[in-house]
Amino acid sequence: MLAFLTEENQQAAASTAPTSEEDLCPICYAHSICAVFRPCSHKSCKACINQHLMNNKDCFFCKATITGVEDYSKPC
Repeated sequence: MLAFLTEENQQAAASTAPTSEEDLCPICYAHSICAVFRPCSHKSCKACINQHLMNNKDCFFCKATITGVEDYSKPC
């Protein structure tokens, strides 16, 4: 499990640079937003979500119980 999370963090860190400040993770401001919590729809980067899920199953922002994490693509 730790190896998987380490690999996910490395892939998130290697992602392309965002085009605007709105595309940055609201937690770390270092990676692009690329994942969304379900059911609350709050967004973050995969590195922050993976780190958070190691110790907690609640949303960063609203404390809703996370039922899933989906890939996020910015609407056009």
